[in-house]
Amino acid sequence: SLELGDIGEFNQCQASLKKMYENAPPNAENSSSDFFCYRLAYLSLGGQHDALATELICYTSTITSKSANSKGSVLSGIKKKDVRRTLMLCGACEEGDCFTITRSLAALPRGMHSLVKIYLQRCRLRWLRELLVGLRGMVSVRFITSCLGFLPTNTTTPKGSKEFWLDGSCPEARNAFKLFFEMIKFTLPPDCSFDKEIKRNEMKLNGTQESQSDSAADAVNAEALFKCVDEYITFLGTRADSKLSTVE
Repeated sequence: SLELGDIGEFNQCQASLKKMYENAPPNAENSSSDFFCYRLAYLSLGGQHDALATELICYTSTITSKSANSKGSVLSGIKKKDVRRTLMLCGACEEGDCFTITRSLAALPRGMHSLVKIYLQRCRLRWLRELLVGLRGMVSVRFITSCLGFLPTNTTTPKGSKEFWLDGSCPEARNAFKLFFEMIKFTLPPDCSFDKEIKRNEMKLNGTQESQSDSAADAVNAEALFKCVDEYITFLGTRADSKLSTVE
């Protein structure tokens, strides 16, 4: 359900999945650990902070008690390193720290990236509003594109360095970029294009000097963009099924 982007199906399966992993045999510890981390991220990204706190309290109590060493405690098999990375990821998603998000996802199970992608556009709405609060005048599209995590970053994996896209790939990022601004009903400058920003990013990473025509960054009015994103978030707040702080 995560790879298909079906958060509704994942949501409905939570109770049965949790019970299944609680009764899982010792040889299923990796799967149990992955599910627990997915659940933490799911609760955090969905704004279910009370449920998240409860999960963490139970986890902390278990690993610090004698029962953590018993074979019957499924929480004892959860990888502490993955839990730390998951909590770091959740904090980064809250703060809009795309570098930490990317670094965390590169080290976590593949399903975590699929889960974050489901909530990515909603996170970007919040990031953009917070980014624009108090800004006046013009702001470059390049800056916005980078802060919202549309551009790729190079990450180090056991197999070496590779290009990592929060949206999954360049075509997916291009489509997400287009849909994001259509969603908030904001018109970008006529000459602005996602591919142009990708080219500029590649030239910057390669240390290539931009031509005079390419170096003139496209810019938008910060106040007008803030108005669009703020109005859209307000609109979502009127819909019980689409609030930023709730699960779909």
